[in-house]
Amino acid sequence: MILLSIFATAYFVLFNKKIGGNILNEGSEIVNGQYYLVDNDGKKNLVSQADWEKCKTVNIAFFSIAILGSLSLFYLFLRYAFLPSFIKNIHSIIEFFNRQKNKNA
Repeated sequence: MILLSIFATAYFVLFNKKIGGNILNEGSEIVNGQYYLVDNDGKKNLVSQADWEKCKTVNIAFFSIAILGSLSLFYLFLRYAFLPSFIKNIHSIIEFFNRQKNKNA
């Protein structure tokens, strides 16, 4: 999923350059049945309805994949970085209290 997120990001950037803008950019709008996308430089580009719909679909797919990739990274961090050290620390604390209890007994 992480690799898919990386490829989706590359496709998202290339698609936006090819189509000439992005729906999410401020100023992208539909005016009198004409579809305008704004590129990163602020230039408005007239596009067809099909291109507008493709851009919308690519945005939805990209953000869905990006969220799943982020969750995968978070899981890997928890599984292989946080939880092992957390369990090791808890085990050390329990051993410490067991030794203290045995000394006092």
